Amino acid sequence: MRRFDSHSLLSENSIASSRFDLTDGASYPEVIRNHQGSFGEIHLTVRYATLRNKLIVLVDACRNLFRCAENGTDSYVRLYLLPDQTWRHRKKTHVKKRTINPVFNEKFEFDVSLEEVKNRKLDVSVKNNKMFYTRERKDIGMVMIDFSQLDIAKGITQWFELTLPGLKKFS
Repeated sequence: MRRFDSHSLLSENSIASSRFDLTDGASYPEVIRNHQGSFGEIHLTVRYATLRNKLIVLVDACRNLFRCAENGTDSYVRLYLLPDQTWRHRKKTHVKKRTINPVFNEKFEFDVSLEEVKNRKLDVSVKNNKMFYTRERKDIGMVMIDFSQLDIAKGITQWFELTLPGLKKFS
């Protein structure tokens, strides 16, 4: 089984189209490139249900998301349990319209053994539900949770800062 890290994920051409793809020559809009603040945070609870052999992910809420329009952002959260990036293994919340502080309270389950979870990563992306006719990027931010670094049987609940791959911040 191949192990992925954040650098190999971003450099591969075979990644699903819903991933951040910086190899196609598209750049972030100037307003995002010049943004020096946070892109927001996401609150997640992740735990393993031993009796059910399932990884449970609760997408609770986001706060202070990067504003994609004057009236807020139409956001949703997309999850992949890497290395699986097929449509069948994708999980997605409902869209929360016109807010930079959406509350989702949605639970997702992945059928996977505890031993297998320890070799996986959870790819969490917050996206703007853009219209098809616009050229705006739909990525707001992402976080990668490496289960090899966590005691997943114990579980975690915390706020994670959203980042954008390939975007350099100046101090």
